[in-house]
Amino acid sequence: ESTIIAQSGAFVCSSVGVRLSIELVKKFGMGFFGGEGFILQRIQGEEGSAAEVFLHGGGQIIRKELKDEELTIETGALFAFTRGIDYEVGFPGFANAIIGGNVFTTKLRGTGSVWIQSASYASLMDSIIAAIPEARDNDNGGGGDIADTE
Repeated sequence: ESTIIAQSGAFVCSSVGVRLSIELVKKFGMGFFGGEGFILQRIQGEEGSAAEVFLHGGGQIIRKELKDEELTIETGALFAFTRGIDYEVGFPGFANAIIGGNVFTTKLRGTGSVWIQSASYASLMDSIIAAIPEARDNDNGGGGDIADTE
């Protein structure tokens, strides 16, 4: 059985033999400060099945293989990882936070695959919302009140 832990909302669809469940974030700070929520998605492929899965992330997705290594990334950039990878959220220090703009980072350790996204879901939504034009009042037309015909 193979398992991927992905950010909430990443799952799109899968073949038969894939089980989807939740994985609670190990530490309070990861969900609170990561901006992606406290619940991750656990995606498990049953042994002997094709276990094909389609996931959705933000921007470009890069797969990095860790072999008993450590990798530190911005918390919102973590898209998914396999079992065998341990994670924890840390504070890079005031100088790094001010210069780099990253208040919290995620440290990944172990052996397995890590998928990193160039744009987090939260930053993607912020960009979309900022691009939506503001509503304007239109008192003089365009589908006003229906007249009373009695």
